[in-house]
Amino acid sequence: MVITGHPVARDAMIGLAVKNPRAAADLWTFIGRRLRGQHRAEALTLAAACLCLDSDTVRAGIAIEAALEEADTTSTPRPKLARLLEIALRAGLNPATIRDTLIQSTAEHSGSGAPAAG
Repeated sequence: MVITGHPVARDAMIGLAVKNPRAAADLWTFIGRRLRGQHRAEALTLAAACLCLDSDTVRAGIAIEAALEEADTTSTPRPKLARLLEIALRAGLNPATIRDTLIQSTAEHSGSGAPAAG
């Protein structure tokens, strides 16, 4: 699944989620339920990122845990973004800080240099 495995495509999906992060999280969760292995881990990581955009760190933590468990269970690489989000959440970063960092990072990777509209 190219969208979830390629950082630029993944970041584009996160950028699109800024306007309606809850719907995007629901979509990636729905997709993730139907996949296995690395694709599932990546889809659940996108769901977690969308939940962070919505400042729902509790559900984001659950999605991250599921993504990392799927990677470990299937002996596939742990998604880097999942690991970064896990660290941020465990460190107790403010949800707004995580959200702003995701928006800025995706804007930089998209080449626009400006935060995504939201």
